[in-house]
Amino acid sequence: MDLPVYDSYAAASAAIDSYLATRPNWVEYWVYWTVFAFASSLWFVPGNAPARLSLIVGLVSWFLGVFVVLLLGLPAWGLSRLVLWLPLFFHLARRRPSLAIVNGYSLWLHALMLTLLVTLVLDTIQLYRWLG
Repeated sequence: MDLPVYDSYAAASAAIDSYLATRPNWVEYWVYWTVFAFASSLWFVPGNAPARLSLIVGLVSWFLGVFVVLLLGLPAWGLSRLVLWLPLFFHLARRRPSLAIVNGYSLWLHALMLTLLVTLVLDTIQLYRWLG
């Protein structure tokens, strides 16, 4: 494994940006969607502990992700999401409302859970390729 060394948080963040610029458009759109899905928790923060937790995990995972890139290199970027988002996914799954309940909170929570699941699968594939 060839691990590039970044000398600052800004350099690691710039490496992530340049990496995303070389990926197919759908990857960039998926990142934007993921940010939107987490940011949408702001609408439900008052009165919903899962929304508060999702917002906190979303913010922490971005900074942790850049820190992981700083320490281990760009291929390990998904590691931070696996560490934080997998427990979040199971926590939300235990607290999710029934699919029969159709309201904004239920739609947001199920969309976020689907986003988490898809991203975790993609990150697992990327990490497997990197480690393998």
